[in-house]
Amino acid sequence: MNFRLIAAVIVSLSLSACASLPPKPVPVDAGRFAADGSEFDGNATVYVMRDDNLSGAAYSVDVALDKTSQGSIRRETYVKFPAPSGHHDLYATWPMITGEPSVAVSVDLAAGKTYYFRFSPNFGVAPDGMIFSARLGPIRAADAVPLLAKYEVRH
Repeated sequence: MNFRLIAAVIVSLSLSACASLPPKPVPVDAGRFAADGSEFDGNATVYVMRDDNLSGAAYSVDVALDKTSQGSIRRETYVKFPAPSGHHDLYATWPMITGEPSVAVSVDLAAGKTYYFRFSPNFGVAPDGMIFSARLGPIRAADAVPLLAKYEVRH
């Protein structure tokens, strides 16, 4: 067998193993962005939307609450789901093939509140190659509601 082919397979497997590890959730204060009211009795309402950035536009991103999938989002789409009060980890995870970084936040949610989160992938060019990044963070209802009116709901 060709040495280059073997090396490429080893590097590919190593990279995919790293990419498959779930990201460590970063603590975020979502409470200061929470809106009063919830569509789900006894629970919080959580919206996760993906902005209009073209980075990774060909792929869906899985949205999970405490590692339980809540649906997937593509560019200019969102998912909505109930969440019980308490501490939760919210994930936005790319398919391994993309090479894009998945992200996670750790949040406290309260029943009777609505929380809006925006997932924003990005890429740039640096002297040594491409740089991929992604953010997942809470946004105010005043910023979220106009976007939801334009975006498509996903399940």
